[in-house]
Amino acid sequence: DFSTVVVDEAGVPTGELRENGAINLVRNAMPQPTDAEKYGWYVANMKTWNALGLTGVHAMLGTPAIFDLARKLEGN
Repeated sequence: DFSTVVVDEAGVPTGELRENGAINLVRNAMPQPTDAEKYGWYVANMKTWNALGLTGVHAMLGTPAIFDLARKLEGN
């Protein structure tokens, strides 16, 4: 695996993560948001997009775990 956590000259991580192995180091350490939190984030973003004139979005849903959440959003 060629995953890399990019560091600066002093060895301090820059925040750049290359490939899934490096991304998973961070993902596994992060607290997982609840469905209610995710729903709130999606609604807030959609309201922002609507205020800018966007009336529709296409969501690339990669996991069945969020299909129910997407169906709930479609109802609004």
